[in-house]
Amino acid sequence: MLPTTRSILPARRCPVERVCDSVGDVERVARHWWNGTWGRIARRDVYVITDGRGRWMVEAREGGADGRVKRRHECHDEQEALALAQRWLDLSGDEWKDITATHRPR
Repeated sequence: MLPTTRSILPARRCPVERVCDSVGDVERVARHWWNGTWGRIARRDVYVITDGRGRWMVEAREGGADGRVKRRHECHDEQEALALAQRWLDLSGDEWKDITATHRPR
């Protein structure tokens, strides 16, 4: 029995600031907040992501960039995405830090 392609190729992960969907659009992080806690168990991140063509998503992730996506919601526009992100931040009770600048080109 021949091995399947899936068993031969190693799993690949895209960094969150360059996530690609099935049609090849590159998504960009518009805003990023971090709860200020290090470690895979305690770290939480909230992202507002856009494809630059009117598609906006809010993503809650636990465990850092290599962690798992806990929640991802598509929004109609930037204003709705920012409002949803703010609600998620307010619900957690953590001291959130805006680290959006870490995604901007230098």
